[in-house]
Amino acid sequence: MYSFKAYLMRWLAQTTAIAPYTYPLIMPYLRASGIAAAKQCIGGDNGRTCGLSWTSGKWDGTQGVGQEMAAMSAIFVNLLPLQRVGAPVTNATGGTSQGNPSAGAKSIEFSDYSIVHTKDKAGAGVLTAVVIIGITSMFTWMSTGK
Repeated sequence: MYSFKAYLMRWLAQTTAIAPYTYPLIMPYLRASGIAAAKQCIGGDNGRTCGLSWTSGKWDGTQGVGQEMAAMSAIFVNLLPLQRVGAPVTNATGGTSQGNPSAGAKSIEFSDYSIVHTKDKAGAGVLTAVVIIGITSMFTWMSTGK
């Protein structure tokens, strides 16, 4: 629960890279959050523990991985370039990659496959049964602890 602020910070920072027109709107908030987060990371026994409430400028008394991650993300996203970076390049805006829906492989037609025989179906059935029995056994063992 405490790490949601971290995710939001990172997503907002990524938004400015994907949609550069959002940079002037989002970055002032991210900068202010980074400064506020750094100012309140003064708590705990070591004097460096971060909390989650950044508005007061003082440590709020909470500590944990989520709080540290949120404060780190607030500071980290401010390391983005000060200048706006252009949007990712597409094929229409100068990209050079050529699409290939077959991922570079030769096209395989349905007629290239051999006919499925009864022994193939039997083998697939046995293999499926072994996998289902294995998974069921594993979950039973994990649930009972025996």
